[in-house]
This record gives sequence, structure tokens and C-alpha cells, in this order.
Amino acid sequence: MSDDLLKKLKRGQWTKDQLCDDLSIERKELNQYLRELNLRGVRVESLEGKFFVPSSIPKGEEPIEWNLEDGWHKFGFSSDYHFNDKAHRLDALELYFDILADEGIKTVLNAGDLDAGNGRIYRGQLNDLTSFGFDNHVDNIVKTLPKKKDLEQLIIGGNHDESFMKSDGVDLVRHVAQRRLDVEYLGMYHAEISITPQVKLDMVHGEGYAYTLGYALQKYLRGQHKGQRPDILGMGHYHSNLFSDYNGTIGMYLGTFQDTNDFVKRKGLTTAGGGWILEFELKNGLMRRIRPEWIRCF
Repeated sequence: MSDDLLKKLKRGQWTKDQLCDDLSIERKELNQYLRELNLRGVRVESLEGKFFVPSSIPKGEEPIEWNLEDGWHKFGFSSDYHFNDKAHRLDALELYFDILADEGIKTVLNAGDLDAGNGRIYRGQLNDLTSFGFDNHVDNIVKTLPKKKDLEQLIIGGNHDESFMKSDGVDLVRHVAQRRLDVEYLGMYHAEISITPQVKLDMVHGEGYAYTLGYALQKYLRGQHKGQRPDILGMGHYHSNLFSDYNGTIGMYLGTFQDTNDFVKRKGLTTAGGGWILEFELKNGLMRRIRPEWIRCF
């Protein structure tokens, strides 16, 4: 019966009385089924007394406050791990995390697509998966996502992660973060980090295909007023690596840990296997010197 309730909640917004009438159940049973959905990780929301499962997940809204002091700082900057895909490169990801640990880095950012998704993102994707079903995907990530002492992973969701939300009403990255103490979930598609009150970092998961290598970065920044543009912009989704300075914003594509598969070959796309270490110096709360290091892992 909870599955029937889930289908109903994904199709619209309903009061408890409407749900009881349509499903021919008592209020006590309805409350029990709602608790079961919650235990399964399904995000049921209510608005003005009406219950529903959102088709998407709101992006992160509150900025993360780092408020770093003057001096040198560094963190890992990466994206698109694509766990549960045949082309996922766990060996390369472990190498990247080993290097982060050797460098004494305490934070690594991930701009989305932690997972390959539900198998319905493109035609034939089911053939590219190594496991099936939401629970199996989460279990595999929780067990195999590299972990290093004192290394915190800050992650946003991407379109592949969101696929389970659209099909089943469950938030994959949130579920992983609930079971891994070293993982913090910052929301879907976008997060803002205040490095200092004067220095802002945006982490974004993009969409579509880049017309040219830097087009997605330029398009994103052109859509913002100059005073709203971040000092650092890291973009996932494109599986490329790029470091540029565009009108005062350090723009980066963050690479991937998914090797080239048949879909990528058919589209004529390229893959940059690895992630970044970004080191920078703060003086009087402003970013003065920047040292990017690309870690090529495959």
C-alpha cells in the first residue's frame, strides 16, 4: 500500500482526507504508510495541509561560511564520480584521495553526479550499470567511496543523482550523507561557499553539452551581474578540465572519474580523468595568489 501512496503523492498534492478516501484506508493507516516512506528515504513534503513528493530537489540556498583567516589554504575540487557505472574508475579515485591525504588536505568539494543514476537518463543506460535499484546503489557508494582521516567531502547533486528523485522520490546523495559521517550534502545542482566575507565560491552542476570548451562557464557568468559573480566558479557535468580567468572570476571544469564509455564515444565527447587541488593565499580577506594543480589519474 505504501507504493500506491507513493505513486499518488508523485502525481499531485493531496490532503490526508483525500488520500484516505482515494486509497480506502483509515487515518491511522495513512500515518503509518507515511512513516514507512520516510524510513525508505522518500522525501514527503506538505504545503497548506496538502502532501506531495517533489519532482526535484531544491538547490542549496544558504551559503556555507568558511571565514578563513589570512594565509595559504588549499582544498580538493572534483566532480562526476559516477559510481555504479561500468566505466567508473575507483582505482583513479583512490589515487586522487591518496594524494589529497598526502598533501594534508582537509576538504574536497564534489560538484555532482556522485552516482550513475537509475538507468533511464539516456537510451541504453541500463546496459552500462553494474548494479540496479536505489538501495544497491546507495550501499555500494557507502561501502566503496574512499575515506581518509580528517578529510571532509562536501557534495552537491547532479542530474544523474536526481534521476532517483524523479522516478522514485528518493534523494540519493542525502541518503549517502546520512550513512557516512565524512560526507556533507549541500543540496541539488548548486552551493555557495563564503571563503571570507569578500571571497565567494560557487559550485554548480551544469547541463547539456558545451558549445566550445569554455562556453558553459561564459554563459553562466554572463547571466549574472558583475557584483553577483563569484570569485571562484567550479562546474561539474562536462567531464573536462579547464582553468581560466573570465572577467575576474576563476572558472574551472572539474574533471571526472568515469572513463570513456560507448555513450561518450557516440557523442564525440572527451574525458579528463582526474581532479584538482586549488591552493590560494588570502591577504586582508582577499584572494591574491592562486595555484591550481591538475591531478591526472587516468
